[in-house]
Amino acid sequence: MKRREPFVEHAARLHPGDRLVLYSDGLIEALDDDGEPFGFSRFEDVLRGAARDGAGEIRHALLSAVKRFTRNRPPEDDQTLVVLSLNGTAAAGEAAA
Repeated sequence: MKRREPFVEHAARLHPGDRLVLYSDGLIEALDDDGEPFGFSRFEDVLRGAARDGAGEIRHALLSAVKRFTRNRPPEDDQTLVVLSLNGTAAAGEAAA
């Protein structure tokens, strides 16, 4: 969800093998030494590269990429990341995370 777009409620059915990534803008707005933000395109590229991995590996890939990009600069904003990976089978109406 991008902050300038109006909020619209959506429902999605997640299946085994699906991934859900929730993040704060502090990750995509993290700056390098030249003041360039990490950006959504880089964020998506990392996600594509780690898409088949589990939640822990996706989390590590994203946080490592931001850390490399910013050269360990302290964050100027909060950086929140939640990665869910659905495994196994779920009964109707239930999600196994």
